Order: sequence, then structure tokens, then C-alpha cells
Amino acid sequence: MLVQFITCIFAHNILYDILCNMEYNIRKATEFLEEFLAVDIKARILPADMTKGIPFALLHAYSFYSINVQGRTVVFSLAHNPDNCTPSQLAKHQRIIAEKTTLPNVFVLSSVESYNLKRLTKAGVNFIVPGRIIYAPCMMLLLRNLPNSRKVTKEEMPPVAQLLVLYHLQRDCLNGCDAYRLTDTTGMAYTTIIKAIKWLETNGIITLSGTKQKTLTFVSEGEALWQKAFPLMSSPIERIRYADEMATGLIAGETALGAFTMLAEPAMPVVAISKPAAKGCERLLDKHSGDIKVEIWKYNPALLAEDGKVDRLSLFLSLKDSTDERVQMECDTLLKEIKW
Repeated sequence: MLVQFITCIFAHNILYDILCNMEYNIRKATEFLEEFLAVDIKARILPADMTKGIPFALLHAYSFYSINVQGRTVVFSLAHNPDNCTPSQLAKHQRIIAEKTTLPNVFVLSSVESYNLKRLTKAGVNFIVPGRIIYAPCMMLLLRNLPNSRKVTKEEMPPVAQLLVLYHLQRDCLNGCDAYRLTDTTGMAYTTIIKAIKWLETNGIITLSGTKQKTLTFVSEGEALWQKAFPLMSSPIERIRYADEMATGLIAGETALGAFTMLAEPAMPVVAISKPAAKGCERLLDKHSGDIKVEIWKYNPALLAEDGKVDRLSLFLSLKDSTDERVQMECDTLLKEIKW
């Protein structure tokens, strides 16, 4: 009886914490909208008769509120465990909720990782992060209120600059290195390294010190550096080819993701090679068919290799825009398991 009583009290406390958290988040969301639109907004728990068609799993995963914004009623959905959903899953849930309630749906999120912003908007997910972002095309609202930062160039991070950041994050500290040492480390031309360093400095990723031969220092470390650099990064894949046999190459793509996570490996193996390596085996490569999928990378994947596989962050970048929900879920897992 004592155990049952303690268990009941524990469960009650958890439920109470969840409800308080929901109430706090919905209040912050409405306050954010009120400040943005300069109108009074009230949130009410969505009536039970409007949630009848929503699947049982979603009823227990979310709390639903009705919001009247400028004469239009919208459903605000607050996830009880927001870290469990990928952008593609949220898009699926959004379609179901909107269909069953016959009202537009907007998710209220306490936070969004920078690498997920593009994925959420690409998936068509309506969401609000109180105090920071409103992306709700269904309400014809768009606001991105992020902290001021140093002006960056619009173009993507050059491949060699991206390589340097990923090398620093995963292989070895590059703080205190000059261009000559980076040339030795990467095997890249000195002028190429200089251009990469200047780009990173211009975009606030590193600072330079010294007079005659400047050395670099990254402005942040670990996950903070990844969060700062990720929006400027791109997939390392330059082009795809196929081959019936490959004597070289690192395990890449969904094959590597299967090795790192629980994803089933694809029937067609995927390998990654550098552009010089691709030139050396050009006769083996075909644009359309082959037993092996060959990714030709913008930078040498061997510099970041991990036990015969491409590095985890480059792998994430190569798969982050996949339309396969299974791949998206395991990409999220891959990133969460990185020990910064």
C-alpha cells in the first residue's frame, strides 16, 4: 500500500509539472503574439468535441488550445515531450491535427536547434518559439527575432573552411595554428588555406592574432561552435556516381548511418572518395548505374575518417535534407550521441 501511495504521489507530481509547463508555454506564446500584433489574445483549452477524431497517440502526446487571432481560430499544439519528434514527424502530426479539427495548427516549441530551422520550414511546419521566432504561413505570420550577430557573407562556407571547422571539432585542436601548419595538416595548397582562414575570420568563426605569421583561434568550442557554424555549412557531396567495384573509399551515406545507428543498411553500399581519387578511377565510374553508390566529396573525407567510415558531422550534413523519415530520425540520434 505504501509503495502504491508513493507511486501515485510521484505520478501526480509529474502530471502537475507537465500541466504547469504547458500553461507557462502557452502564456509565453500568446504574450509573444500580443507584442507582435499589438492585440489581445486569449488561449482556451480546445473543446473535447473538436478532438474526437484525433488519434489516441496524439491526444496523449500534445495539449491543444484554441487561439483567436485577428478573427481567425487556430489550434496551438504543445508537445509533452518535444525532443522526441523530428521535423518530418511534426509535419505528419500537423496534417492529422488540422484535418481532424478543421483548423490550422501551430506548434508551440520552447526552443529549436539552429540546424532544425531549415528542416522545419522545408517540411511546412507552422511553429512559434516564444521570444524568438514565428513561422506560421497558415496565419500569414513570419518573424525571426534572433540576437544580433556579426554580419556574415551570404554564400555558403567554402569546403576547405568547412573541413577546418570539422577537423577542429572532431580530430584535433587547431587553435594556435598558422597557415603553414594547416597546409601540412590538410595537404591543401597554401593559397587555398589562406582563403579559408580569411573567410572564417570575416564570418566571425575564428579570430587571428600575431603580426608576420598570424595564428587562428576559434571563437567558441564544441557544440557552441557547431551551432554557430552549421547554418553556413553545406553537404560535402559534390556529385554522385556509380561503380560495379571500388578498391578505395570510406563507408558513407546510409551505409555509414546504419553502422553508427539502428538504421538498416541499404542494399546498395555507399562509399565516399575525394575528387583526386575520383580522377584516378574515372574509368570505373558511371553516371547512371552500378552496384555501389559513390559520393565524390568537395574535401578529402579521409582527413576526418573514423574507423573506415566518414566522420559523423559530415555524414549528418550529407543526409540532413533526406526526405526519408527513418533517415531523419537516425540523423537526429547521430547528432545527440556526439560527445562534444
